[in-house]
Amino acid sequence: MRTHRHTHYIRLGVSIVAEILACISAYSKVKRIFFIDDSFLSVMPNHEKWLLELCRLLKENHIDIPFDIYVRAKGVIKYEGLLDELKECRMSSVFIGIESFLDEQLKFYNKQTTRDENISALNILKKHGIACDIGFIPLDPTVSLEQVIDNYIELKIVPPLILLKTSRPFQCIGQS
Repeated sequence: MRTHRHTHYIRLGVSIVAEILACISAYSKVKRIFFIDDSFLSVMPNHEKWLLELCRLLKENHIDIPFDIYVRAKGVIKYEGLLDELKECRMSSVFIGIESFLDEQLKFYNKQTTRDENISALNILKKHGIACDIGFIPLDPTVSLEQVIDNYIELKIVPPLILLKTSRPFQCIGQS
């Protein structure tokens, strides 16, 4: 959770999150949970302990509902060692706001990540067999035509498990 100005984070206790998930999973109409906060794999202190405890509680309480998460590239890199554990707990996909493969654009968007970190995160997800949706902003007032072309060239080499939101939702890159 974030405060009203989105500058301070308040992390819910892991037991509260697990209890909420248990209540939600009891309803047969709920087929999937989305954690729509890119800090799910947060770089905050002690967060690894929080994630491990969440996995333990999900398994211990037989909370068996698929969930998807929103992440930042740095979180994927930092918590690569926990991705398989999260998959065992039914994490099925992630969303990363890649936005661009141009460091200039990433700096302009204040993404606090680099092209290389984005590519590394995508390769880690592929290595672990985790499907990924990406947010991508091909055009903005600051990019040149050459930069747009460079971005799309990079996009074509994105690992094949990556799904791009296009006019045809969830079309795999490189597939028709």
